[in-house]
Amino acid sequence: MNNPLILRAHIAELEELRDKLLAQAKDGQVGAREMVSKLHREAMEKRDRLRESPGPIL
Repeated sequence: MNNPLILRAHIAELEELRDKLLAQAKDGQVGAREMVSKLHREAMEKRDRLRESPGPIL
């Protein structure tokens, strides 16, 4: 799905969750660091798709 509005919403949700997990990772919670990395990669992939999608970027 390359709908720019949906991609932006997903990116915002991923970043919000990543920020929460980042705090947990800093506190030493097991598995949080790996999940932060996974969410970051997923958000970057969606950003790439957003850049490649045709149409105006709002």
